[in-house]
Amino acid sequence: MKYSLFLLCLLPAFLFGQKVVQLEKRGNPKTQKFTVGDELTYKLVGDVEWYKAAILDVKPEIGVILFENRLVKVQDIAALKFTNSRNWSRKLSNQLYLFAGGWVFFGLIDRSQIVDDIIINQNQANTRASWKLILIPAGVAVASAIIIRQVFKQRVKKMKNKYRLRLLDLNVSPLRPMP
Repeated sequence: MKYSLFLLCLLPAFLFGQKVVQLEKRGNPKTQKFTVGDELTYKLVGDVEWYKAAILDVKPEIGVILFENRLVKVQDIAALKFTNSRNWSRKLSNQLYLFAGGWVFFGLIDRSQIVDDIIINQNQANTRASWKLILIPAGVAVASAIIIRQVFKQRVKKMKNKYRLRLLDLNVSPLRPMP
């Protein structure tokens, strides 16, 4: 029992924390965090070129992010680019692909003679769907799905008034001197 309090006091020395780059949006409590090893696509202030690199280290004391090939101050980052597709556009385009496949499938069933022989009377056999009626809606749905996915493929978040980057050191260390 004597030693348990001593071990409890030493426990924070063995805990490991994280260094985080946190993207905050004004007025929104939700944040997006990037840890060491995550890859960022960023643009510097006054530069037209986008850079893509993994975070090697974060120095919150001096406000610097260490990438693979350079040190970047947080205030020098003008924008971040996210190339992953938005969730709603991906779901909508998948639904359009399914609609097109179902439309063609049921159109082909309607065009086949099997349905005429089993269900429909022979005098109604001339009321089958034309190829235009099958392929045009399916083609429009596929083209719409491709366009939606390409248009909403990437997001650019500019670090002006709406967004800001914050560097955080979440290491727990009782041996660190107080400022």
